[in-house]
Amino acid sequence: VSNLLLENNISCIPVVSPEGVIEGIVSWREIMKFYLKEHKNIYLEKHQEDMKKRNGIRSG
Repeated sequence: VSNLLLENNISCIPVVSPEGVIEGIVSWREIMKFYLKEHKNIYLEKHQEDMKKRNGIRSG
């Protein structure tokens, strides 16, 4: 979906059922919310590792 948005310079795209009924839309906001939710722990873990290193340097 993100490629379709980029290639066509659009901000949202409809979600259509096989019968042609519009079921909803997908926008950049939905893509980012999904991405951040799925990758949240990766960023938190990295931040926690960085903070441990910094605290170790200060206290050592």
